[in-house]
Amino acid sequence: MMADVHARRYDGFTLLEVVVGLVVIGLLIVGLMQGLHFGLLAWNTEARLTDGSDKFSTVDNILRHIVEAASPGDEVDAAPFFGSSGQLECITALPGTGPGLSQVLLQVDADHRLVLRSRSYVHAIRLKPAPPLTETRLLNGVSRLELSFWQSGSGWVRTWQSPDLPTLVRFRLVFAADQDPHWPDIIAAPLLNRP
Repeated sequence: MMADVHARRYDGFTLLEVVVGLVVIGLLIVGLMQGLHFGLLAWNTEARLTDGSDKFSTVDNILRHIVEAASPGDEVDAAPFFGSSGQLECITALPGTGPGLSQVLLQVDADHRLVLRSRSYVHAIRLKPAPPLTETRLLNGVSRLELSFWQSGSGWVRTWQSPDLPTLVRFRLVFAADQDPHWPDIIAAPLLNRP
């Protein structure tokens, strides 16, 4: 009779195993819901900051690429990188234009447009006049562009004419009062070093 009691096996789970399983599933669901809530909050914040458009992402990518691919110059020629509070002029590789370098000028024009003017860069003395700059409108309704450059030991400065590239470049776009999407500053770092 004693052997029958030990030989009998129960199929299924005990009450304790069911309760532990439900607690674990409940904790997983709570964690997933918090992650979903955080993701939606981040998405809504980004949409509010960029006015719900894809313009910020496009302009951000272009400005970052200009700075990241800026030519550092060499030991003979200083970095061809000049900046003031309202414009940036440099030699860089533009996105989508192939492996060559371009001479670029970034500024806000009289019509309150953020424009990128560029032409193919030739590291030589030109025998003929340089071709005109090609103008690309990046954004409308920009009141002004505020640039600053990080200089080791001095912090953020408003102009850059050093023989080296700055450590960081900060772009702040100020929009007209009727078009104020409150974009965050765009900060980029040059990625190239002198050969």
